[in-house]
Amino acid sequence: MTSKMLEETRSDVPLPLDERQRKLIAGAVAEVDPQQVAVTRRLTPAQRSQQALSMIRLSERVAAYRLRKRQPRLNEADSLRIIRERMRDV
Repeated sequence: MTSKMLEETRSDVPLPLDERQRKLIAGAVAEVDPQQVAVTRRLTPAQRSQQALSMIRLSERVAAYRLRKRQPRLNEADSLRIIRERMRDV
């Protein structure tokens, strides 16, 4: 890896953002609840991992539900498999 490539992958080098990205980030930051951040900071790493896994599973179930609404012939297991395959390809 060249020094230029290393420099480009360093986390302290800011990435260029366009105006749309800046607005999206600002909107997301505005939705952050300081009390929830404080609660999350008190969680152990294992608890934070469990919370993240729970959110992933919920998002998978919601996506599978929406897929079944569009394709009623699918059962829950098949719709989850399709959603997970799509996410793996992202």
